[in-house]
Amino acid sequence: MMLENEVLNRLGLKDIHELKTFLDFSDRSEKIKYFCSDFRMPSVETQKIEWNPKENYYYLPGIADIEANSSYYRRGWETVLRPNSTKQDGNSSKVKGRPKGYPAGNIPKGETAWYFDRGHIFARRFHQYVIDKKVLYKKYEDRVTKGKLWSESHIDCLEKNIFTQFSVANVAQSKIENKVAALLDGTQPIYVEVKVIFRNEGDAIPIGTEIFYTQLPYPDEVKHYFIPNVDVGFDLSDTKFDYFSFYNKGYQEEMWGSFKDNDREIHNYQTNKGKPCTVERSHGNTTFYLSKKRSDRLKEYVVQNYKILKNRRIQNAQQIQFQQEKSEKVNLSINFFDTGTVVIQGNSMENFIDDIEEYL
Repeated sequence: MMLENEVLNRLGLKDIHELKTFLDFSDRSEKIKYFCSDFRMPSVETQKIEWNPKENYYYLPGIADIEANSSYYRRGWETVLRPNSTKQDGNSSKVKGRPKGYPAGNIPKGETAWYFDRGHIFARRFHQYVIDKKVLYKKYEDRVTKGKLWSESHIDCLEKNIFTQFSVANVAQSKIENKVAALLDGTQPIYVEVKVIFRNEGDAIPIGTEIFYTQLPYPDEVKHYFIPNVDVGFDLSDTKFDYFSFYNKGYQEEMWGSFKDNDREIHNYQTNKGKPCTVERSHGNTTFYLSKKRSDRLKEYVVQNYKILKNRRIQNAQQIQFQQEKSEKVNLSINFFDTGTVVIQGNSMENFIDDIEEYL
């Protein structure tokens, strides 16, 4: 359970008043009428902001005219979901690669969990409900007029719909999505707005997700939430880093020690496909404990796809030195041991590991 002051501290904010400047408390009536001309905004509560420590999100009832932070940036989707009887599997992820700021191999948490997820802005399970595949573009322009409909290709697109999200924030967001999903069992369409919020437009990681939804056309209430993208197990105090740099540049290797309970020895690395494997990092070397079959497949891939500088037999291993032509001529060395263990040596190996992950 996270206390509110811990949340604000990890977001790099002074207080709750500064947080309000990043959120959207505006009257959305005209925007919603773009989709539903008969929409009538119900009477709303006095504007406030309430932290729910058990669910790890803020509830944001009310409308207010609050001056927005001058630097913040948001991106996401505004659309209408229509209940229907079509049922599809929307749970399995097909995300390829890493979003900005995401640590290669993820960060282990406790015995089995991970600190980060590849978060979806717009949930995969809602794709099938988008009315006529229309989403709002800019102010009140239809994506249809631009020839850009919402499509299945957007769901797992790193640039459009995926972001680096703490796993606890992903769980909190899914709880709100469950509330929306429950309404889809009814008959009324649902206006949904979901956006990730960045402190600055060029930042790698958003500080959280804002979700607003209501039934159409004559709702009894509207719902509005903010899910902070934080984890209290990540603590940068007493380090040279601050939370501004984390959200701006993303994860950096020197931050590894700032994650609590990250020292499990087995299944401590997660590939881009979500498959765990065992890795050991020491003195600039990265060791993968693979089966002999997987090790041989990786060796064959390296020989066929990289410029080989040296390929020789050393004691109990085949050593291959090669050049990463796509990475400004960074040279790496790999020892393929007879047991299947693979040791990678050299600097700037992150891009290379991304490339070979399907073989790990």
